[in-house]
Amino acid sequence: MHNMKLLLTDIHSCELPDTDLLDKVLRTQDRGDAETLFSFADDVCRREFGGRIFLRGIIEFSNVCPNRCFIAV
Repeated sequence: MHNMKLLLTDIHSCELPDTDLLDKVLRTQDRGDAETLFSFADDVCRREFGGRIFLRGIIEFSNVCPNRCFIAV
């Protein structure tokens, strides 16, 4: 892929990047391009969030019981 850093900069600067270009970048088989991608992503993450760590999780509650324990025997 030609100049991965330039492609990543273009993608990052777009409000809505081209999906075909994103697909090409994310499917790269070139080790050097992959390292450039990971480094770029790390730089963006550090610039946006600093050294802070954000965790997200989903807790789901349901009234559906898979155990059938409500049936009298």
